[in-house]
Amino acid sequence: MEEKYRSVKRSNAAFQRRLGGVPGGHEFMLAAGFALTTKDGEEYYVLEASESKWTGLVAAKE
Repeated sequence: MEEKYRSVKRSNAAFQRRLGGVPGGHEFMLAAGFALTTKDGEEYYVLEASESKWTGLVAAKE
């Protein structure tokens, strides 16, 4: 998976509308294998490139 698809800014408006702003959205991202990190003062959900994380993400989608 390309690096640009492995992270999302927590404050991203589209993300907030679809998942981040709904109850359980943060917990879902963590359960799907994303880690919350801070870069340049902004919070991001980041998925490390690994087979097990990708498998978990695909399973969560289904």
